[in-house]
Amino acid sequence: MFVILDMKRIKASCRSIWLLSFFCVFCENVFGEDGEKEKNSTELTEKNSELEASAPEDGVVQEKKEGDGDVPESGVVVADLADTDDEALYSAIFGTVAQQKDILLDYDVLIDGEKVGMAPVFTGKKSRIQAATLKSLLVDFLESDDIDIIDKKIDKDGFISFDDLTNMSLKTRINRLTMCVEVSLPLERKKIRSLSSFPKHREIPNTFPANISGMCDIRASETFYKDSKSYNTKYLVLNPAINFWGLCVEGQTSYKKSSNSKEKGKFTRDYTTAVYDFLDYDVTVKYGDIFSPSLSYQSVPHVWGFNINKGVERAKQEGTDKNIQITILRNSTVEVYSNGNLIRTKNNVAPGTYVFDDISFHNGENDIKIKIIDDTGREQIIDESCFYEGSYVPKGDFTFNVTYGYPQTNNKKDGGRYDKKHHVWAGNIRYGLLSSVEIGVGMLKNSIGNTMSYEIKNKNLLGNFDFKYANSFYKKGMQSVKGKVFYGSYSTPSMNLGPISTGFSASYEKSDNFFKPYLDDTENGDNSDSFNNFFKSEKNEKGKNTTTTYGIWLNNVFTLNFNFGGTTKKRYDGAVGKNYSLSISKSFDLNNDWFNSGSISVTFNRERDYDRKSKNSFSLYCSLFFKNKISISTGMSKYDDTRSQYVTMSYYPEDNGLGGEITANKSGSTKTWSAHANYSHYLFKGDISHSRNNSGSSSTNVGLETGIFFADMRYGVSRPNYSDGGFVIITPKKALADTTLKFTSQNAESGFLGGGAVIHNSKNNASIARLDLKELPIGLDVKKDTIVSYGEYKRGFIADIEADGSYTADGYVFDEDGEAFQQVTGYAIHKTDLDARPIAFFTNDEGRFVLTELQSGKYRISLNVEGVQDFEIEIGDSNNEIIHLGKFYCKETD
Repeated sequence: MFVILDMKRIKASCRSIWLLSFFCVFCENVFGEDGEKEKNSTELTEKNSELEASAPEDGVVQEKKEGDGDVPESGVVVADLADTDDEALYSAIFGTVAQQKDILLDYDVLIDGEKVGMAPVFTGKKSRIQAATLKSLLVDFLESDDIDIIDKKIDKDGFISFDDLTNMSLKTRINRLTMCVEVSLPLERKKIRSLSSFPKHREIPNTFPANISGMCDIRASETFYKDSKSYNTKYLVLNPAINFWGLCVEGQTSYKKSSNSKEKGKFTRDYTTAVYDFLDYDVTVKYGDIFSPSLSYQSVPHVWGFNINKGVERAKQEGTDKNIQITILRNSTVEVYSNGNLIRTKNNVAPGTYVFDDISFHNGENDIKIKIIDDTGREQIIDESCFYEGSYVPKGDFTFNVTYGYPQTNNKKDGGRYDKKHHVWAGNIRYGLLSSVEIGVGMLKNSIGNTMSYEIKNKNLLGNFDFKYANSFYKKGMQSVKGKVFYGSYSTPSMNLGPISTGFSASYEKSDNFFKPYLDDTENGDNSDSFNNFFKSEKNEKGKNTTTTYGIWLNNVFTLNFNFGGTTKKRYDGAVGKNYSLSISKSFDLNNDWFNSGSISVTFNRERDYDRKSKNSFSLYCSLFFKNKISISTGMSKYDDTRSQYVTMSYYPEDNGLGGEITANKSGSTKTWSAHANYSHYLFKGDISHSRNNSGSSSTNVGLETGIFFADMRYGVSRPNYSDGGFVIITPKKALADTTLKFTSQNAESGFLGGGAVIHNSKNNASIARLDLKELPIGLDVKKDTIVSYGEYKRGFIADIEADGSYTADGYVFDEDGEAFQQVTGYAIHKTDLDARPIAFFTNDEGRFVLTELQSGKYRISLNVEGVQDFEIEIGDSNNEIIHLGKFYCKETD
């Protein structure tokens, strides 16, 4: 029989065993011998009479201070538990019980007064706590080096004594009155923690990385065309990636074959890259085909070479990346005030260093005050008034990107793909100079010249400013070009004029012979000719060019939104082009039984090109969104003398399921209609589309997309995920191998052809997948129902959810004379897996005990009886609902 792990039941059972054991010993002390019963009863009666005579009229006995005599053994005690010795109070209420050898219980663990979880604890002459569980609970409070010192004092059972912890400055004790373990940490060794999310904890991964893992995204489609003749084209794209202990080799290969072409279909290599990801430092090193963006005005082509990139974690949202830090020396209440208003209160905060990382600052001046009231009543006010604007790169942090390699060409003369004669160096760096200022520098250099660019961004109360400057110099033979470009932009913050909000933006760019290398794509593919083409004015931004843009917006003007914009361009030959546009829109929040929302917009546009010809356009669009995820949109437009109309109806589920859309369109004399349907499944995505026009031409496309994943000896199938994160394969191994297991997040399932569920994870955020216990087959057991993981660059992780060899067993224990050990507690500890939780048990009048959640292997069985030796049992694979261990006769210790 398999038993699903229920911590609440285990905890309740352990406490019941402890209280029953206590009650038995207590009864034996009071009613143990026949000759003592009457005496004990008389003494208790006399003491109760004395207490009744001395108690106040209201029946409440006030707390006695030191020197006032003994604490009463009965009656109602009113005491401040925070200032009372709970052990003395416990003894006063329950008395003192002769301890057996050891009692095993699952205790709540409080670290600096904060409940963080539960841990197995032995109470007795020398209290001990399971080291593995305690270490996991300390992750949010201490650095790993301070936690790892616990390993030096672990005993043979995987436990560490409270005395050893205290010697390590981790003061630990049992509060028997509240049934918990209290751990106090030294202030100087504690981590800086977030007070804003207190007492929320960071999810701790419970997966482990595979040594060798890989994936292959597969995209296949076929398109059928029909016009004057019929033909079809087949496509196949493969994106494999293999990860060796953190080093990833990835690439893409594609296949294309058209039935109307005489050329044979063949696979071509699109790109290959080796990537090593330093997860802890947010640094990525790449070698091979590099697609590397750079700073503005730096145009790094596709190169074969290497790339080093370092990023920083950007602010999650503007206005929350400035953290206030405080240090508290005594238990305190913390109050946060913003502009005179109390916005947050935290009570009973333990000593430590904390940050507030979720206070939203407004753009401009902020008046933040922190009031700390410690347990003596002393108040301290910290004034954090500041002028704040969120930065693009946080203050003091930086990002950089460096690329070196040979640019890709289309040179077909010698069959080469890369220009080995003209290598490229490119790089850029961004730095958060102040809390609202970011600076950047970029460079691109090749054999014929170089480009340098500079940038500064600033956000303040007056608005957002962005300035860029770049210069270039390139020379080939007798030809050379030298130029520069300047760009500036400004946008105001939102300004409220009563119910109306408004804002303004403008930008200006002026170039003077500025040269942008490697932007030309020549037809002949000869890169040596490309240099000559670059120097032709029509192939580059030759001469002086000026572009000016401006715009203003007004929202909530009689419930309407207005946007006006304009652009003026002046070419190097003096020609001028202008464009003006005005749009008016309104959104409807319908929220009734049928509709969610709707919108309508009108746009007017006037354009005058460089040859002074003017064109006007007009468009009108309407949309309705229904409760059942169906949406309808329609629109019409007129551009010069051409009129167009369309209507679309679509339905798309939130994640898995069937969706699609139908569209009818008329533009001039051409009429077209199209239909598209797709089906999303946790294993794949499939789609089919068809379009036709009134001339008889049509096309039909059928596509399928899926992915194959493996990690060490595990495998799974899932629809692809194109992020830089990795994946987790959750594979049941034995009893669950042929069972489909569903997860409530990411809609993943296992059991496909015996494979595991594939969960895609992220590099920066915890990916959480929970097993749907409602779908768990009866009789099957799992050891964990929640998978938490952080990813590395396309690396596979593994998670086991099955409680391998989970068994239930029973047996009988006797002493050497054959007398059953009645109503005694005991425990079983796995001899090799010391991280496994110990199993507590209780014997009945016949000496029978039952052990649940057993794994395969050897266990040491110990009874909480002085003078009795431990013994061992061995659990092997069995198909029985319960394993009968038989009788055990315990020897006495020497």
